[in-house]
Amino acid sequence: GSDLHSIPAVRGDPCWQVTQQLHLLIEKSVSQRYQRLISTAVKDEVSRVLPSLVMDDRASPRPKVAAHVTGSFAP
Repeated sequence: GSDLHSIPAVRGDPCWQVTQQLHLLIEKSVSQRYQRLISTAVKDEVSRVLPSLVMDDRASPRPKVAAHVTGSFAP
């Protein structure tokens, strides 16, 4: 068949333009949703493997670690 995208009369048609805009909007929406789902999945996996990296600041405090090995620690 012929490529309708290459026919100037079709590209100038308002219905074709709306269809193209809808396609772009749908692609953008699906892409954003996919990125959010992937981000959530990665965060869940990281929290499972390394929970201290994703602890909420309002949650129980993280253990304090001395910055040196002299045997003293000042909070």
